[in-house]
Amino acid sequence: MENSIEKIKLGILHLINGGNYEEALKCLNSYIEKIGIDEDVQNYQNILYTLLGKKVLVLCIDCTRETIEKFLNSQIYKNLEVVSIQSKQDLVSQVLDSCLQSGCPYVCFWEEGRKASPIKILRMLQFMEENGDAHTSLCLQNYEELEEGIVSGEEFVKKELYQNCGEENKILLGTSILLQSLENEVNLFGNLSCVMIRTSSFLEKSILHKIIEPQSKEEAKIILMFSCIFERNVQTIQEELVTFEERKLDLPILREKFEAYESIKRKMGHILGLEDREENKWKELPTVYRRLSYENDSREVYKNQEIAKKMTFFYTDKGEYFNLEPIAKEAEKRGYEVKFTKDIKEEAEIGIYCQHICFPENAKFSVILLHDMMQRHDIWPNIWTRERWNQFDIGILPGEDWTRRWSRSAGWNFANPRLGVYELGYPKGDDIDNSAFLEEVEERKKRLELKFPYTVLYAPSWENDEKEDDFVRALQSLEVNLLIKQASWSKSFQGVIRNIEEMRKIHEGKYDNVYYLEPEESILVALHICDLIVSDESSVMVEGLLYKKSSIAVQDWLIPDTVPPRFAVVPNDYVHKCKKVELREQVELFIKGMKEGKARDRQHKQFFSNMGMCCSDIVDLIEFYTGEKENCSCLSKEVLPIYMPHGLWD
Repeated sequence: MENSIEKIKLGILHLINGGNYEEALKCLNSYIEKIGIDEDVQNYQNILYTLLGKKVLVLCIDCTRETIEKFLNSQIYKNLEVVSIQSKQDLVSQVLDSCLQSGCPYVCFWEEGRKASPIKILRMLQFMEENGDAHTSLCLQNYEELEEGIVSGEEFVKKELYQNCGEENKILLGTSILLQSLENEVNLFGNLSCVMIRTSSFLEKSILHKIIEPQSKEEAKIILMFSCIFERNVQTIQEELVTFEERKLDLPILREKFEAYESIKRKMGHILGLEDREENKWKELPTVYRRLSYENDSREVYKNQEIAKKMTFFYTDKGEYFNLEPIAKEAEKRGYEVKFTKDIKEEAEIGIYCQHICFPENAKFSVILLHDMMQRHDIWPNIWTRERWNQFDIGILPGEDWTRRWSRSAGWNFANPRLGVYELGYPKGDDIDNSAFLEEVEERKKRLELKFPYTVLYAPSWENDEKEDDFVRALQSLEVNLLIKQASWSKSFQGVIRNIEEMRKIHEGKYDNVYYLEPEESILVALHICDLIVSDESSVMVEGLLYKKSSIAVQDWLIPDTVPPRFAVVPNDYVHKCKKVELREQVELFIKGMKEGKARDRQHKQFFSNMGMCCSDIVDLIEFYTGEKENCSCLSKEVLPIYMPHGLWD
């Protein structure tokens, strides 16, 4: 196989050396289709596109000299003509003049605050050459914090694009992309730095700036972007070739950009046949940005005054039930009719949700909380690319740790509930000092008849591969109580339920220091009783901070939520980490006091704020927005974004 590949490459090189450039390009494209792209192919492409006169005009808009040089030095494709343009109201005319003067067959753009893949121009040029019917190509982009790294890519935008506009890898109608973007308030096309367009097409069809005359340079930039896709055939490139640097929130600049967008949007609405809905003005700008920019922090009580005092709590397992139960108790005290349901699609007056997948459209008023302190830790910080909160009325976060996560992700429309996000605490945290709960814990301890003063809790996220047996075998000969609390799984996870039952049959009654709490019991009981937690990657290790309990994560325990199963992942630095063979040694160090609990070195407020007042504040907030209350002190606990929002004005 390797020999045949080398022969093909030598054949292509021979054609290039013989001056048969068109034939060499055909062979190269055939090679790419069958085998893919490697470094040699990129070099051949570079040579051929240059020899065939495929020069690309790069228009650098409002860029410093340093930015331009950095971009050019980053690109492996060098057959470029570069023009620097300072944006003004006549920006589109400036671009047209540059295209006429250059004679380059393709034009692309570059702006401040972006980074480029070294193959950006070469890959976009390749797509344009291979898709003769496409007028414009669009690549995807990542979003990056300068200090923290990648926040999120645009995989979710791909899904939106193909759901709304067509199938992957097919040429799409740019007007349809623009129409769907405006109607759904989602940017399906990126920004100017993601664009390459045929110069001939741009010169022939760029009339939008004449139909909509820009009144400012910000309006001119938006019209230029829209012109690149309006009434054109668009090819999307499924590669993230641009990285967009997040920008710190700047309200004057935001107002300028957004007002320009709103002006263009209304005019585009007439052109595209969209109804001009003045009542939806500022819709695309999330509520928190709107309030900061325009409303001087005034809050409008929720319009629907016909909401009955009925709360429906949605849960799919006991863990979710115990998370919501404290709120339900507070609501009952205030005269609300309370209902728990596993029917996630049930209609509700006021719906309280905490699931990955919810249906808030079935509630007149909706609240979203986390069900798990480690929720979707595989895609932190931005879980909202998968779990969208923009269809809810209010969102609740448990503490500073999650607040930082949301603040970093708040620039995305889909992370923003209609009435804002509030750091009000973790509902379970309200119960830990409750006298009735403490009595329940003491009664449970008596029934367990624990043999030793020190207790180690085993509480995994998943029971698989006999992990419980690893735990028991490693520690049963120590003078400690081994307390086992498995999660309560829904009936759809029969395999995990069987594993739990089989492990219990093997261990229960065989060792006099092994004790079980029922899966249906509250994890808070186990956390109150134990001195140390052992898990794989469960949220229990975070909830242990409610009691300032330390945790050990066994990192080579497998998690079967992927195929093949993956190793446990624990991104929290306060958790001690070890391998299975090291578990006994690590536990002994804790027992002897030779290892300090990192949990005690941290204020648990970082993870759980507003202890004891969480449920009261949640109900207060609901009552304020549904018209039951005129004032609400916890409005001051609204979470604010760090960065500028992403939108159709970029």
